[in-house]
Amino acid sequence: MSSQYIALLVLLFAPAAQAAQQLDSLSDSARPRGGRVVLSGAGFGPAQGTRQVRVAGLSAPVASWSDATISIRVPEAAPFGPVDVVVVDGGSQSNALPLEVSARPSFGRVRWRVPIEGGVRHRPAVAPDGSVYVNDTAGLLYALDADGALRWIFDTQGQGAEGPVAIAADGTLYVASDPLGAGVRIFAVNPDGSERWSISDPASQGMLAGPNVGPDGKIYAVTDFTGLGAVALSPSGQVVWNEPGFAEQGQFGQDIVFGAPGRLYFCLSGFFESRGLDGQGGFTRDVGAVQRQVSMGPNGNPVVADTNAGANRMRGFDTSGSIVWTYSPIPTSTLSSPDHGPNGDVFFVRNGSTVTALDSAGNLRWAILDDNSFDSPTPSQSVLHGPVVDPAGTRLVIGGSRGFGQAGVIEAFDVADGASLFELELPFSGGGRLIPGSRPRFSVAGDTAFVGVNVVAGNGPSWLYALDVASAPDPNAYCRAGVHSDGGSARIGHAGSLRVSANDFTLIADGAAGGRPGLFFYGTAAVDVPFGPGFRCAAGTTRRLNPPVQTSVGGLAQRRVDFTQPPASSGAGAIVAGVTRYFQLFFRDGSAAGFNLSDGLAVTFLP
Repeated sequence: MSSQYIALLVLLFAPAAQAAQQLDSLSDSARPRGGRVVLSGAGFGPAQGTRQVRVAGLSAPVASWSDATISIRVPEAAPFGPVDVVVVDGGSQSNALPLEVSARPSFGRVRWRVPIEGGVRHRPAVAPDGSVYVNDTAGLLYALDADGALRWIFDTQGQGAEGPVAIAADGTLYVASDPLGAGVRIFAVNPDGSERWSISDPASQGMLAGPNVGPDGKIYAVTDFTGLGAVALSPSGQVVWNEPGFAEQGQFGQDIVFGAPGRLYFCLSGFFESRGLDGQGGFTRDVGAVQRQVSMGPNGNPVVADTNAGANRMRGFDTSGSIVWTYSPIPTSTLSSPDHGPNGDVFFVRNGSTVTALDSAGNLRWAILDDNSFDSPTPSQSVLHGPVVDPAGTRLVIGGSRGFGQAGVIEAFDVADGASLFELELPFSGGGRLIPGSRPRFSVAGDTAFVGVNVVAGNGPSWLYALDVASAPDPNAYCRAGVHSDGGSARIGHAGSLRVSANDFTLIADGAAGGRPGLFFYGTAAVDVPFGPGFRCAAGTTRRLNPPVQTSVGGLAQRRVDFTQPPASSGAGAIVAGVTRYFQLFFRDGSAAGFNLSDGLAVTFLP
């Protein structure tokens, strides 16, 4: 055989060379730890498999992977400053692109916020050690430390969050996902993010309620119509019992709640359902055509909204399904899901904007029409979701918006009399509004509320917010941010210590117009006055923090404040222990005025 013939065979039948991985761009040139970065390029491969994205040599958590686009989170251990980002496949890697890594900032009452790939529909779950877990409509489950540090992302290979995240006593997580096509899957996930087991219900169209862990350690859920229906699973994933035949107009998800003596409760297609933990001895009550979350009182009796025949009543039941009390507010067009305080009081929202409190017997305690006049330049009637009571029974936290089509807001009320405790207006982002998508969940101590927030009519990720609800935070965000030409609003926060002796205080602004020059400045007095398309928040003796900064593509800017150098070191604007200074970012913008500003940050410095 000739050498030419052998060479021809080699060319014809040798494996094709793998396409080179080419990294063309990053969605942003600067992000904090845990921040979202989208890589664009070619040859990444159709699925992640064993491939990795490395940031400063560290494997980055991956949220999505395709041949041309990868979404990652900046590793929590990534060093601050410029680092390289590469895509690695076995022994080969792509070209490197630079990324500036910063600390994860706090924004006044917002202790932290982390980006979520898909929408957030369900309340996060909080473990006894403070860990926070949340799932999204992209089928991803996120594990976070109490300080917001991302530990891992588990991909259910589904297309949506089909119910809440449940935590067992041994730390096992249970979450449902809707794969492409028919069926629904329930996953058991180990605390380290590895899969323990999964069970599929191929005849179902989705999850209607649960999964939730019962007091007996079993996992309870309700799947749609032709599937398993109401089902109890053992901790090893075996079906203990099931009852088919439940349906709903779409999979909205809810928690199954449990009460004595050994009963579970849920509400679907207008029917309030109860079963024993063995699947026996149940009841069904007609409560109207709207699905609502059931709330369990401390006495073991459930409360649910009854919208039958358009009457819109809140009703308390006993364990046999008999009506104990009825509250019929007139006129009422809508009722939110209720929530109980530890003393048995019931809280809900009627007509979308009237926060209402009943005692344990169903008698009205107080009702507050929330018109968002608190710290609002344009008072309007709110649109609020269902309230949640903190563990101590001292405050309610509710998400909603300032009105239809207006900015999102998270509010807190005193349970004693409905007095407003605070309102947090959410920024605009990617041309849309950030609106709470889940009811809050509190930390074990009750001082932090975790709320899922989604982008409406805009681009960009969803968020999980961690809010300080127990005190007036310092530093404190105040004033308002104008909406700039990129469709967002800039928020100013900080990282590092407030101690002058530590000298590591850093200002971080996010959400500004991308790729624009800007300048941080501060004053000795706070104001809140219109200034061009935004608001001026700092006045009195003002000082510039030179040199100017350049916002990243995604609108992030930062400036370390050196207390040993002017202007902070001396003069009328000096920063010393005990003084309060008011910070803001001014930046160039494509608006008619040519500029815009962030909101303000009030900081009282320590020795």
